Amino acid sequence: MLLVEQGDVGGGTSAASTRLIHGGLRYLEHAEIGLVRESLHERERLLRLAPHLVTPLKLCLPIYRGGARKAWQIRAGMCLYDLLSAGKSVPRHRMLGRDELLEELPGLAAASLRGGAEYHDAQVAFPERLVLENVLDAVAHGTELRTYTRATRIIAIDGRARGIEWRRRDGTRGRADADIIVNASGPWVDRVVGDLATRKLIGGTKGSHVISTPFPGAPAHAVYAEAAGDARPFFVVPWNGLYLIGTTDERYVDDPGEARTSMAEYRYLIAAAERLFPSAAPLEHRVCYTQAGVRPLPQTSKSRTGAITRSHIIHEHRNARGLYSIIGGKLTTHRALAEDVLRRVRRRLGVGGESASRERGLRSFEQRFWNESGGHLHDVVDVDHVRMVQLARRARLPIEAFLINGEVAGGKIAGQNHFQGDGASNLRILGLEDGAHRSPPDFFQDFVAADALHAIRHRWRRGS
Repeated sequence: MLLVEQGDVGGGTSAASTRLIHGGLRYLEHAEIGLVRESLHERERLLRLAPHLVTPLKLCLPIYRGGARKAWQIRAGMCLYDLLSAGKSVPRHRMLGRDELLEELPGLAAASLRGGAEYHDAQVAFPERLVLENVLDAVAHGTELRTYTRATRIIAIDGRARGIEWRRRDGTRGRADADIIVNASGPWVDRVVGDLATRKLIGGTKGSHVISTPFPGAPAHAVYAEAAGDARPFFVVPWNGLYLIGTTDERYVDDPGEARTSMAEYRYLIAAAERLFPSAAPLEHRVCYTQAGVRPLPQTSKSRTGAITRSHIIHEHRNARGLYSIIGGKLTTHRALAEDVLRRVRRRLGVGGESASRERGLRSFEQRFWNESGGHLHDVVDVDHVRMVQLARRARLPIEAFLINGEVAGGKIAGQNHFQGDGASNLRILGLEDGAHRSPPDFFQDFVAADALHAIRHRWRRGS
């Protein structure tokens, strides 16, 4: 199998998401019961199969007098949410009175507050890593990956898909023959289909976020609330020592790679957050940056973007049989979507088989390294090593960047096993093999440099 990616792995819509693995509480408003059930089941599966990437997340949902959603509606929605996720590992919801909620969130706006709900979903702090782990798994099972390679044309002969033409960023061109082609290019689906299109498939909507440093009254855990004016639900989520505030939902027809947060979106999110947490004002002084991405939703005439389904659609092209384009979908249900696609492909090829991804966990780098090197995590007893692993996860650095001449920087290997990871050779190449004796700030920069080199050599990333 050949996988072509026009840029960095996970560098598109996934990287611009709210970084949640969730059932989609608001989808209940649109009676998408099946989508919510599937999402909740996939959430539980990811918590079990990728615990190094996906972790439980507590959220509070405040209820204000005059809000678009009444207390009884929220209570009913919470009960249904629990029912659809029967057997889950996270706690059930609980309704909170006004004082209880303010005790949980003392910075919350108190005027007109009636109470709220507390429930749990999950967070994937770095969805790029989730995408990468899936790609690593595919490569380990025989897939050939080519990054910075754009599919420029789908070849169809006599109504059947026959392959693709591709072009690398350096200008190199080529062709790959295939009778089955899956166009999973997200908001770029129509551009990849090109001249084979008989109608527009994607009606993308742009979602923007504001990322800020902690502010006065900032919540200790995530908050899900109504924005002022349009009552659209939005999140304030603690993330990586910062706060992720979003999102918007605006129609977008231009190049998805050029999506940017507009000034109107920026002001909308700032106003919504300041209304919810009054002491945060002026929040714009704490904004670090904004991000925007395009959801690959189906083309529709519906006027309200929030009403457009988030369920995925597998479109088989009649004028190019064997070509499948993926429309819609959520980060949470990516595995289930892939399973549906493979089921369709197997049926076309006339072969059987069951999905192994339902129970096979994604392997963290720690697991890959320690298992393949013959080591065992219980061999490591130095507490500084544990701290280094935590730092690696938080900084998105591969754990091998902490290995120098077989020892963990700042700690020691206990037992008879000694290891040599790629990060150690990277540090030597950079002339930083004495990093264990450098000051912490300098050594941290060494980690970043080593990780950049490691990513270029082994994780297919290019760019700054």
